[in-house]
Amino acid sequence: MGKKNEKKNWLTYLGYICIIVIISLIVCIVLNEFNNTSKTIQTGGLMTISDMATTNISGSNYSSRTDTSNDYETKDATSIEIKQDKLVYFGNVEIETKNYDEAMEKLKSYIADCGGVIVSQEGTSDKNTGLTAGSGRERKDVIQVRIPAEKFDEFMDGTGNYGQIISKASQAQNISESYHDIEGEIETLEKEKKKLNSLLESCNNMEDFISVDTRLSEVQSELNEKKNILKGYDQDVAYSYVSITVEEVIHYSKGNVSEIFKYRFYQSWNIFISFMMFIIETMLSLTPFLLILVILYIIFHKKIKEFVCKKKHDKNIEIQEYKKLEEKIDVLLSEIKK
Repeated sequence: MGKKNEKKNWLTYLGYICIIVIISLIVCIVLNEFNNTSKTIQTGGLMTISDMATTNISGSNYSSRTDTSNDYETKDATSIEIKQDKLVYFGNVEIETKNYDEAMEKLKSYIADCGGVIVSQEGTSDKNTGLTAGSGRERKDVIQVRIPAEKFDEFMDGTGNYGQIISKASQAQNISESYHDIEGEIETLEKEKKKLNSLLESCNNMEDFISVDTRLSEVQSELNEKKNILKGYDQDVAYSYVSITVEEVIHYSKGNVSEIFKYRFYQSWNIFISFMMFIIETMLSLTPFLLILVILYIIFHKKIKEFVCKKKHDKNIEIQEYKKLEEKIDVLLSEIKK
């Protein structure tokens, strides 16, 4: 009988442990999903100007400089060579539009007219996923563009013709110091290469020939690398970086009081719908765990009930025995007093 009770107790404890583990997993999954959703809503996947300026998009590694003064190289007391600044321009534009398809088409045509190139495009621009009032599923695209530097200001000013500008910012990064450093390194390597070629022609034995030839190959490799970096710098100076975010809206977030009120109402409604969708999707993803919980409940419900009843019964017996003991003590005390 004791062994059977021990077995029942063991199964009951095992059931409790399984339920606790499954509930913990469910809580962790829900918190993780909600945390990821919150991060997505907060960031929106946008690239800021500081991100663009510090990201090596063209493969060039240069540090940011805010100084826009000219660089000088002193030749002698009376001769100074003025070097032109090498500036890389970055722009960031956020646009809202009620006519998304037309705005995107005209914007892409405008980019081409300015001699620009679309480097990448991310978002939900599929016509089949169009805007539904209150659905929270508005279309939104982030377009990374390279624009000729001489048309950068003109292009930034013209983006307002394709929707309402929510934010617009630009900055210039001076890479003159890095650029001229690379130029100096190339010049030094070219001189070394010329000397090595002369030495190679005058080598009298194979050992010297191999040594000079090896160094010549290393110099040529370094020279090619530096020239590629300089080429990347030239491309960055010639073509500016612009990030354009185009978002489809029912009501503009900026404008008159009525427009702003409508925008805030739809925004709140979209947040509510998104939250409900999150709850439904989470419940669907947790269905297997819920089924396991139901099965465990069916299996262990009777045993848990029996275990609880047994505990209550044992406790009642202990109480009754305690009361009997108290009565016996009282009787003994009364007899002693007599």
